[in-house]
Amino acid sequence: MKNLFEEDEEKTADEPDEAPSKKRKRQDNDKGKKKSPKKSRQERNNARHCSAKGFLSVIMNEKSAEMPVPAEPLARLLGDAKSRQSRPPGATVEDQDDLTASEKQQMSDLVRLWSATESRTDPKAVVDTPESQELFFEEVFQDWQGDQDADITLPTFERKLNQSSVQAGTWSEDLGEKAKKGTGQPEPEPEPEPTSNKKRKRTEEAVSQPPAQRRCRKNVRRCSDKAYLGIIWNKTVGEPKWTWKDNSDQAANGESVNLRHGLDLYAWKDRCLTNYDIHERRLTRIYTRDLVVTSARMRIVKWAEEGAAPNRTPSIYAESCPKLRELDLMVPKVRAYYATMVERMDKSNKAMPTMPTNPNH
Repeated sequence: MKNLFEEDEEKTADEPDEAPSKKRKRQDNDKGKKKSPKKSRQERNNARHCSAKGFLSVIMNEKSAEMPVPAEPLARLLGDAKSRQSRPPGATVEDQDDLTASEKQQMSDLVRLWSATESRTDPKAVVDTPESQELFFEEVFQDWQGDQDADITLPTFERKLNQSSVQAGTWSEDLGEKAKKGTGQPEPEPEPEPTSNKKRKRTEEAVSQPPAQRRCRKNVRRCSDKAYLGIIWNKTVGEPKWTWKDNSDQAANGESVNLRHGLDLYAWKDRCLTNYDIHERRLTRIYTRDLVVTSARMRIVKWAEEGAAPNRTPSIYAESCPKLRELDLMVPKVRAYYATMVERMDKSNKAMPTMPTNPNH
């Protein structure tokens, strides 16, 4: 069988000879040209060998370019490349590279919770990925490092005034300074009535407040100052309670209020419910995120104290397992309460309570 790169050096018997006229013309054209020395058979064979070798190298390069190249090193496929094999007890954990692969694996539950909080999805539907793990540890080690003296503070769930109330109006008169008619002088303080221990304690605390704080409370209760309508849920009796407060978040009498924007009281109650639930969702999400990060830091501090060794699974302590806060939306509870009241009044043939219903709730 002939080689693909081998050329025929002799003409076959069937191939016709070149015409004499063409041969003579070619010889005339070659006159005056310097003829190159004739190559030997060995030189021609070497040239063919080199061209074949070069062509094969081109083919191999093209095939190698088409072959898949591993995107990650073998260490990454077998385990986390950014991890330590061991760590002495008491060593400071400055970032995620100081954790072992087993310790990172023990964080998978917190990674899923954190990812679900950020993406606002169900934790059961979240899949732990290297990218989510990387983002989680960036949040954990932001302005923090794990050692025996690390500061661990559990987050608290608190609401500000504008997160549980709405500014429904303004005070129509100065509170606590009703003047006598025609005199312009304030009415004398009535004689104190017997009070309970709790009320007496609040009175003593108010008297013991610094003068500046008492003046601040007095100033926010003047005519035309902001009046806030809020709601709280009485768990004892299972019903909502509407409250009025001044700008300092102190309870006040809601009889002297000019409502805003021409809305009635029921419309402002509806706005208060919507505002409450908006902040309930947002604050719960922030609280859950901070709680998960704090739980991860608690685990890291414990592991830093104990140290790490190869093929040893770190322990997870009960205090580092976060107890998530459930959403406590106000609209469903208030709707259920008034629906129950309507049903009871229908059965007793009494008048229904005047509580507006919003189709969005």
